Amino acid sequence: MNVYMDRHLGTEALTQGMEISLTESMMENLQCVMRLPVFSNSKTSDWVTEGMYSFCYRVMFEAGYLTCFGRDLTSQDTQRAHILNHLDNFKQFHKVFPALVAGLPIHEFRSAHNAQEKLAESLRHKNLKKRGNVSKLDNPRMFLNDTLSNFNDLEKAKTHLMILWALQANIIPVTLWSLFQMIRNPEAMKAATEEMKTTLENAGQKVSLEGNPICLSQTQVNDLPVPDSIIKESLRLFSASLNIRTAKADFTLHLEDSSYNI
Repeated sequence: MNVYMDRHLGTEALTQGMEISLTESMMENLQCVMRLPVFSNSKTSDWVTEGMYSFCYRVMFEAGYLTCFGRDLTSQDTQRAHILNHLDNFKQFHKVFPALVAGLPIHEFRSAHNAQEKLAESLRHKNLKKRGNVSKLDNPRMFLNDTLSNFNDLEKAKTHLMILWALQANIIPVTLWSLFQMIRNPEAMKAATEEMKTTLENAGQKVSLEGNPICLSQTQVNDLPVPDSIIKESLRLFSASLNIRTAKADFTLHLEDSSYNI
């Protein structure tokens, strides 16, 4: 078991050599998610209005889910509906995560517990094996779970759920605040746009809603200092650690215009 945990938690060992394929897969999935669906009975495509937080949450969750766990080969027509259902369950689970970190059992939160079980059910190995393009980060974990662990099928699925949470809990807020900062700062938006246009021109590619998705190498992505700076500055301004404080005795918290009994 110790050998299994060492290998399972050795993220660096598992991700060596996978960065490029994960980057390219995420780039492709992002474009597929954001492209407007084509309706055969509609000649025009109307703009859809959506809140920024909802947009970032939906797009990054769907693209991240497809990047990690691939595409369902048995029901591709209903795949988006299934992922959006997973998104609703993820929100229920994510909402109580601070309480779980504080040590409260998830069974105390009925909706979140049901959501966790539904998410884990979809990530059972028998279901993942029906999907195509499962990431190289998850295939080794499936192998280690099957060969070196004593986990049952549901416990194995929950290890994938933790990876999904770790991915989304970081990437969604980073995307939201980076986009928020660029919209508030036209100069930053202009600089990032011009740098991206130059990179695409040098790569002989262009953005198109109907053509092939753009595909940049890891080297080209790394050579984008403006977006990189925007992301890092957003992290500096808005990232917050999860600090849990527990009251050991009853007391009254006095504020400027009110007080609370804790």
